[in-house]
Amino acid sequence: MPITSLNANFTNIQAFVDSCFNVGVRGVAALNAAIGAGQFIADFTNGESEQILDCLVATWRYAEDRKMNLFHNRCPESDRTFIHFLASYIRQRQLVLYMPLFIADGMYGGTVPRYRLMRYSTVALRANNAWDYEAVRQFLRYFLFGAHIVVVDSALTANQRLQGEFQTACAGHFKGGASNSHYASVVSTNGLAYPNTVVTDRAPNPCPFICSLLVGTTSREPYCSFFQLEGWPTTDQTTLYDAAWARQSRHMQDYDTHNRTKWNISTYGACAYSEKRGTAIFLAPANWNPRPRADAIMPSFRGAEVRQGWLNTNLVRI
Repeated sequence: MPITSLNANFTNIQAFVDSCFNVGVRGVAALNAAIGAGQFIADFTNGESEQILDCLVATWRYAEDRKMNLFHNRCPESDRTFIHFLASYIRQRQLVLYMPLFIADGMYGGTVPRYRLMRYSTVALRANNAWDYEAVRQFLRYFLFGAHIVVVDSALTANQRLQGEFQTACAGHFKGGASNSHYASVVSTNGLAYPNTVVTDRAPNPCPFICSLLVGTTSREPYCSFFQLEGWPTTDQTTLYDAAWARQSRHMQDYDTHNRTKWNISTYGACAYSEKRGTAIFLAPANWNPRPRADAIMPSFRGAEVRQGWLNTNLVRI
């Protein structure tokens, strides 16, 4: 079944989001098409993601100038809350985006893409005391397609780090604790799930665009924060067989695709930017100087000072 197009007023977000899980829209075949084309991002939405980005960028802009605009007005409430928080956090901390630059390096086991990490490029999200909205849009595109984003904030106190401030600023919408597989040999219990309205394997009404945000920590105290848009949260149906669609729950379906490709899966697409293959994206101060490392691959940050067991070095080299 095809993707449902978003209407002009965003009154059919629920139908659009549910259609992103239609048979044939997502899964290994969709990712393999992007991988085979030498791309690092796969879009499941048939281009509808650009309208979501219009909405998120307009909301980011409102956080700066407080001038109302149509896209901001149509943006779901929990989305506005998180985007306002994120824009404010980056602005106050004067954080810069550090992008890993990598190239395709064959296939591991004949099926899983392998990459060679070359270096990091610096992207200033602000210049001359103003946002560069083209850079902001590109940053939000990586976020929308599931990039793992580490915030190098371990030097701050716990309540000043992104996860700490997130709990306060977004308290009315976050669901609470979320177990996850990041920065752990088995499972981490340090994550927070957002928002609190997505509780079954069907989109709620009203429905946000940000349906499955995970905010977590990279280690024990003092930690760095991370955030990532996943495909769908764990729900009461996560381990159940969905007879109506004759397949696994949404979360487990995406987890299976992730295990078979080692790409990160979001609600709207997928990407190769994952800490598990050494290609995470970073937000850090302007004086940070990230360099790939021979053994640990990524630059040093809390939880990854030395090579970790969760890093799959079969999938990346420098």
